[in-house]
Amino acid sequence: MAKPSAVKDGHLTLPLFHGTSSLHYDSIRLTGLGGRDVVEEMGIGNAARVLLEMSANFAQEQDWLFDIDSCRRIAADPATDRLGETKSGFFFSYRYGGTYLSASRETAAMYSFLYDGGGEALTHILKLHRRLVAARPEVVAIGELASLVEFANRPAKPLIVEARNVKLEAIRTEQGGGLDYLLESIATALEDPEYYDALVGQHNFELMYQVPSNQLFFHDVRKVREFDDFGGSREILQFSPYEPI
Repeated sequence: MAKPSAVKDGHLTLPLFHGTSSLHYDSIRLTGLGGRDVVEEMGIGNAARVLLEMSANFAQEQDWLFDIDSCRRIAADPATDRLGETKSGFFFSYRYGGTYLSASRETAAMYSFLYDGGGEALTHILKLHRRLVAARPEVVAIGELASLVEFANRPAKPLIVEARNVKLEAIRTEQGGGLDYLLESIATALEDPEYYDALVGQHNFELMYQVPSNQLFFHDVRKVREFDDFGGSREILQFSPYEPI
C-alpha cells in the first residue's frame, strides 16, 4: 500500500487547526484567517508601551519578569524574526502578530484554553494589566489599553478554527524553516489514524497568507471528565460545531 501523502497539487491533504477565542469569530468569519496583523490593528503594541511605563517600578520583581519581558517584546517589534532568549532568560519561539496553526486539533485546543484573549500578545497584555491593577488599584486603563480591556471582558469561550485545503506556499514552520521534515513526519502519522493527533502534536506552522472564509470550519471545544468501569477518570476534550454565544 502506498504511503499517504500530506500534499497534493500544491495543497495540504489534511486540515490545520487554529486555537483562539470566540472574541475573534466574527472577524475571522468575515475576512478569513491570517493575512492581517491583529497586533497592529488592535493597537496592542501601543498598549504594551503604556503598560511598561505604568509597571516600571515592578521591573525587578522576579514574579513580574515573564509578563514584563513579553510586553517589552510586543512593544519593541511584534513582527520581528529575532526569536530567542530574553534578558531574564525566557525563550520565545514565535513571533507576535503571526497566525499559527497545528496539524493537531488537541494542540490547537490547548492554546484556545491557555490564551483567553485569543492570542499570545493580547493575553500577555491582559495578564500584566490584571497584575498591575491588583498591585495598584488606582490604575485606570487609557487609549488602546482601555479598548483592549473592554474587548477582552466581553462574553467568550474557546474556539477552534479548522482550515482545509491550505496552499503549501501559505505556510512555513513556526520557527521560519523549511517544511520537508514536518510534511514527511505528517505523512508517516497519517498511516496511524488512531494516534495521528498525538503524533503530530508538535507539528505547528505559521500562516503567511490568508485562508479565505469558505475554507474554514468552526468548532466549540470543552473539557469533560470521562469515567471508566473501575472508578477511574480522565479529562478529555469534546468538540462540536460552533454555536455563537
